[in-house]
Amino acid sequence: MPQRLGPSASSWLMSHNEAAVYGYAVAAFWGYTILTRVLVRALWYQAMPSANMSSPGMFTLAHVIFAPALVVAHTAAYKVGLPDSHRISAAVKHLLILLFVLFMAKVSFWALSAYLMVKAGDAGLGAAIHEWLMDPLSALGSSIELGSFYCIALALAAGVINWRRYHLEAIARSELALDAERSRSMALRRQLDPHSLYNTLNAIAGSVRSAPLIAIAMLSSLGDLLRLTMRDDDVESNLSDEFAIAAKYLALYQLRYPEKLFVSISLAEGCGNVAIPPLLLQPLVENAALHGVNAGCTDVEVRLQAVEASDNHINIIISNTSGPDTQLVPPEQSSGIGLRNTWERLRLSYGNDFSLKWVEGAAGTAILKLEIPRVIPKSSSTGSLVTALSADCIPIDVRI
Repeated sequence: MPQRLGPSASSWLMSHNEAAVYGYAVAAFWGYTILTRVLVRALWYQAMPSANMSSPGMFTLAHVIFAPALVVAHTAAYKVGLPDSHRISAAVKHLLILLFVLFMAKVSFWALSAYLMVKAGDAGLGAAIHEWLMDPLSALGSSIELGSFYCIALALAAGVINWRRYHLEAIARSELALDAERSRSMALRRQLDPHSLYNTLNAIAGSVRSAPLIAIAMLSSLGDLLRLTMRDDDVESNLSDEFAIAAKYLALYQLRYPEKLFVSISLAEGCGNVAIPPLLLQPLVENAALHGVNAGCTDVEVRLQAVEASDNHINIIISNTSGPDTQLVPPEQSSGIGLRNTWERLRLSYGNDFSLKWVEGAAGTAILKLEIPRVIPKSSSTGSLVTALSADCIPIDVRI
């Protein structure tokens, strides 16, 4: 059965809005980057304590001073984004934000140098500040390095955001496709409902004058059948319920041909809770009964059984007595509503993981074999319709 996609390993990303995901991605990147930079500076400082460099603590302080500028820059970059229109304007804004980052990186190291000069009691602070402002190369290396890290953080955050959007779009596409499959399946099912009803009413009409009591019993059985089939548009049912509905439907034909039609239904233990599209078997057993009766044979037997198969699949076999000249057309090529719509519903429900074909059997017998995967429905109602079936007094050989 088709399933909706849902957040699995990405549940954390799906449970947070886009802005929060962006913020977490940026914070994680800068936390890792600053930590590794400080650790490298600490190892370098320990190896060469006499080198002309700031201590790891002072180096950390420079990043702390730079942090507010990062928050402002990333907030502005998120608001600008990558729009589908006005891309040149957005690119110019991102470039201005990058220049702001480069300048604030220089300012952070200027502030650190000024702090060290004040702490050391250096009287030339004013001259030093004037020199920094006039020298374009002042703290250029550090500012370019932090600016490049900013670009990497921006690209990483954009990648995370786009991945999240892609996953959300994939979920939306999956749900849309599932809804489309359900609509198609329901349309096929609604096409079958009146088709089967017309056939049944015709059968009842044929008995009104010749056998009015049988016609009354058939109308009563038809009411029971409609009560079972006209349920909500469930996406899936279970095999036990569908076998019960099929038995109710076959009982109508056995009332009309009590001395000619014999029905045998067998559901193997353990197969009753297997999921199956609702009312999938009804058109198949209807075809078996109609073609068997119309074959002109003295005795007609219709068999419906479900057995275990290999590879976690089950086999549903429908056989009926047929004439020697019966032409069996592959279900996918059939022009009849029952077989063609059943094939389409199976394809929508199982993709390529099913088989519906005619198989060879004894002479004068048509055997249709359906193989479907074993899937347990989300809400099983095993036994709910079997009880209704057992209350029927029609003599059908039912082994469930």
